[in-house]
Amino acid sequence: MKRTLIFGHMPRMGRPDTHIAAGAWCFAGQEDLFPGWDEPGERAFPLPPDPFPNAQIMEATARAANGEVLRLLDVFSKQYNALHKKNLSTRFWNMALGPVLLPAVHMLAERQKRVLDLIELYGNKELRVALLPGDMPFSFASSQEFMLHGVRNVLFNHYIYSRIIEAIAPPFWQLIYQPGLALHRVGAITRQTRPAAKSMMERLRARLLRLPFPHTEGFRAWQAFALSLAVLCNSRKNADNSLDFSLYCDEPLAWIFPAQQLVFSCLPQNLRQAALPAITAPAGDDRPGPLRGMTPNYSQNDEYRLHLADLLERGCRLFAVQHEADYDHLRSIGGLPFEYQQHAFFTWGRERHEDAPTNARSLPHPLPVSIANAHKERMPSLILAGTEMNAFSCRLESRTQSKAMLAYRAAKLTYLRAACEALGQQTRIFYHPSCKTSGGLDDAEYILRHAPHTAICTGDLTAQLLGCRLLVLDHYGTTLHMALAANTPTIAFWKNSDWGFDSESAWAVDILREVGILFETPQEAAARTVDIWPNAQGWWRDNVVQAVRKLWLERYARIGNTPERAWNTFTLTWRWWNALRKC
Repeated sequence: MKRTLIFGHMPRMGRPDTHIAAGAWCFAGQEDLFPGWDEPGERAFPLPPDPFPNAQIMEATARAANGEVLRLLDVFSKQYNALHKKNLSTRFWNMALGPVLLPAVHMLAERQKRVLDLIELYGNKELRVALLPGDMPFSFASSQEFMLHGVRNVLFNHYIYSRIIEAIAPPFWQLIYQPGLALHRVGAITRQTRPAAKSMMERLRARLLRLPFPHTEGFRAWQAFALSLAVLCNSRKNADNSLDFSLYCDEPLAWIFPAQQLVFSCLPQNLRQAALPAITAPAGDDRPGPLRGMTPNYSQNDEYRLHLADLLERGCRLFAVQHEADYDHLRSIGGLPFEYQQHAFFTWGRERHEDAPTNARSLPHPLPVSIANAHKERMPSLILAGTEMNAFSCRLESRTQSKAMLAYRAAKLTYLRAACEALGQQTRIFYHPSCKTSGGLDDAEYILRHAPHTAICTGDLTAQLLGCRLLVLDHYGTTLHMALAANTPTIAFWKNSDWGFDSESAWAVDILREVGILFETPQEAAARTVDIWPNAQGWWRDNVVQAVRKLWLERYARIGNTPERAWNTFTLTWRWWNALRKC
């Protein structure tokens, strides 16, 4: 009997001896129907390996995908100019289209690599392959809808995999189409909707985004207004320092299926319907325009991104501000070149990121500075903080991949069980899950099923880490920087192979390991937790541990031995004021 290869949701009658799961996403949202599917035993569904065995291969694929983005920018900008009867420049379309094209191309590149790997694994076996038909029109009203109901949606990815397999299916595979169920479900998730009227709060947020220094996470409203004055006072006549997107690209990725039309169909409808500006840069006028800031909202807020594109078309210089810790630590970082390439990029870490060119300027960020040394134990509690359980890669980034997510999830359960058993049920042990994502695996539900003595805590993790006895991290991210800034006793554990750190960061991570902050396995982290629990503050205040903490903060958060926090806020704002005036 032929086994069936599944790229969508696993059928309810699916069994390991009759069905093959193409990836962990086949069980997203229905894990309770397949108990033990991810555990050793007869109920387990073996999964194929993840497509990128190391960060170098991931980075090379990302650069090739960026090359395809550059090629498609040229193609699609001409189509959109003709559609709108405009003659807008490459600078305009680079911002208007690029941040949407990039996740679409990165998504297809990752899915194509998975199909090629599956063919290498199962290509000589007689299999039935369940596909969705190709005559299913779809559209996305906005970039945000594409990310939520496209890139991360099981049914849409099933549709994508179907198109790739049609082009390269081995002769041993029998393609079986499922038109009934799929046509209704995909039509439901991709239908266009008329945007609702904006509330007063939404209009206010939109206004704050358009400030010369837009309201950014970590900055207070008064700081945004004050720094906007500094931006308006910038009258330097230096030339625009922006970099070319091609610096982040290699030769365009080779497709094994007709991808260009599929990418074009993924572009949001509002880009085709928007009233584009009729502004062009003054001929022969090479003076730099005014300086303006941009926020991460550019990636999924189409109205805001068109505003930024309009500014670029007018000749403005844009600057970006680092908002996550990944920038100068992970080897491959997906869409960040759109921020790196601007006139200035204000980083609160290093000024170099491997070989990626960037106009970086280093300044402390108010997000970690605002909680510097603010930890004070209010409850003898332990908080384990997790990260997103995405089954689909949204961009080609050096993060935990789909199959590795299962080992990551099992590791946190191993830690919690060991900690609960050793510390006793009287100790308050909390798990703080990340936000639930479309197409993601169970997180809080999984912990409650398998570690019922663990309590779930939600809400502002930053506020919670300021009052717990011990924070435990099972992943790398911004929370590590925040905890070190707050001087919260912290232990971390993760598999280094799941995170593609660049060369300098690999050294820094090793330093954390040497002083007993970071561990490779949950068992080691649990043993250290039990050892230090009675006097976590005493261990954390050790001179060697504190020296490493301060070294990390000085290098990667620009926090040194600073005075009282309220004074820091004004000092920090003044430093930003001066930097923006001279930018």
